[in-house]
Amino acid sequence: MRNLLKNLELYVLLALARGPLHGYGLATQIEDDSDGQLKPLPGNLYVVLKRLQQGGLVRPLEAGPQEAKKRRAYELTDLGQRRLAAESERMATFARTADLRFSPGEEQG
Repeated sequence: MRNLLKNLELYVLLALARGPLHGYGLATQIEDDSDGQLKPLPGNLYVVLKRLQQGGLVRPLEAGPQEAKKRRAYELTDLGQRRLAAESERMATFARTADLRFSPGEEQG
């Protein structure tokens, strides 16, 4: 079985699905997408980006001559897009199953 992605990894992929972002933009988007539940620190975010990059799910964009390396933007790869879609479907299937199993009004046990 493949390794499941962690919450922050999923939120990074989700944020990048909208288009390339740099670290600060990613952190802001993740906080918005998670309704404030996740507030990634820069150090944690860059560790996750490195891990996702090593897995072939994201890649850094080449910095132009006017851009500082600190503002490097990242984008999803094709593999990253496919992985996000697969994880999304896996979670949707789980949610549907849980809704059926634990419908309101049904006794458990």
